[in-house]
Amino acid sequence: DEAWEKEYKMLCGEVFAKTEVGLEINAFTRIINDTSERGCYCRDVELAAMVRQLGATTFVGAGNSVSGGGGGDVSLMPVSRAAIIRTIFHLCDTDDDKLLKDHEMLTFASAAGFNGSHDEWTREYRFVCTRSATNPLTGLNPMKFILVINNGSAGKYSDEELRVILQKLELQQNLNAGASGRSGVIRAVFHACDLDSDGYLNRGEMKSIVN
Repeated sequence: DEAWEKEYKMLCGEVFAKTEVGLEINAFTRIINDTSERGCYCRDVELAAMVRQLGATTFVGAGNSVSGGGGGDVSLMPVSRAAIIRTIFHLCDTDDDKLLKDHEMLTFASAAGFNGSHDEWTREYRFVCTRSATNPLTGLNPMKFILVINNGSAGKYSDEELRVILQKLELQQNLNAGASGRSGVIRAVFHACDLDSDGYLNRGEMKSIVN
């Protein structure tokens, strides 16, 4: 509606985001942590409530959690296979260009158990790119990453195996960045609401959070 359109444009303006594209995760984090009238600050308990609300279809009661204040711990582990794969993609996309190149795919492969030589990995990566009609120099976009995981080109993984891989990647990221529980919750909310897996929250996706 008109009121939301005005608010959405204001939020995008605060973080210099294009309204037709939406907010990437760093801009989203700034908005959620902004305590001024221009921001959209959420307390930890409010973030936990968002996760709990999304939990009906997106989160499971195992893995990482955060206190929800009177409601027990809230899991940050996605339930659906698609949500798990989307989150894995975002964790491996270290330069945030929405593409997984050689070294970023190796991050996934290593978490999945690959321990071969550089030459072996180069051959494996090129095979995956060939099976997905991807330019190896460009890398895999989210849809192609989902494709190679689901068709077995990048290895055959059960949902439980993907959850374990995700946990390893989350742990490594937290160790590397010293991420707090709050930042983990914000990241979980972002990825759960990024329904088209493009790395941005558009006006519709943002509305589901703000409302």
